[in-house]
Amino acid sequence: MTKAMQTYEAALDTAGARAVFAVRATGDTDGPIWRMDVALGRESAGLLPAIVTCCEAGGVALGAITRWSVGMGPGSFTGIRVGASLAMGLVAGREARLRGLPSGLLLLGGLDVAAGERLAVLNDGRRGQAIVSRFSYGPDGFARAAEPLPVALADLPALAVDRFVLRADDPMADALPQAVRDRLTLVQTVDAAHLFAPAGFPWADDPADDAATIDPAYVRPAVFVPPAPPPLAV
Repeated sequence: MTKAMQTYEAALDTAGARAVFAVRATGDTDGPIWRMDVALGRESAGLLPAIVTCCEAGGVALGAITRWSVGMGPGSFTGIRVGASLAMGLVAGREARLRGLPSGLLLLGGLDVAAGERLAVLNDGRRGQAIVSRFSYGPDGFARAAEPLPVALADLPALAVDRFVLRADDPMADALPQAVRDRLTLVQTVDAAHLFAPAGFPWADDPADDAATIDPAYVRPAVFVPPAPPPLAV
């Protein structure tokens, strides 16, 4: 296949404090992968230029990317929307596919997991809570065991899971109960490439089914703290 005919697949997740992106030749599991990892924050203007720079390093044109896998959270409300909107814009009007996947697969993809193991990916939920995404691992790979939900940190030890999984740079780690830390795996590097073909999450046979997967994991309302009282008149 000539370079001009080569197609590529990309993976993008913007649910965390850092945006991660990866691109490779379609289905080439042994070939090179070009990666990007940048701080996202609330300023997303630099996201597309960073992706373009990453693609240029591999000689990949954005128009040659025909499959996009994008993390749908849980995570930052703003970040999830930024990533999904950008990918939707890049595939609009083209013969390209876009699907959404749980962002927790970014952390699970690099682990050695035993058959039948029950795992819970944690995200900092603030206010003494963790956002818990539960997965099981079977013959076909990972499967969602439950929809993501907020759980008080003190209640985490009672969850029927074998292992908790957390990003190593998540500040919540120090606040977890000891009974959780005893079952905790910290993931040092978050690699978007784990979204290319995660075990248990194959591409749909019918491309028409892709749209239903672009469903951000909004676990609770964006504003979940009481509003500040108005200033006193003087």
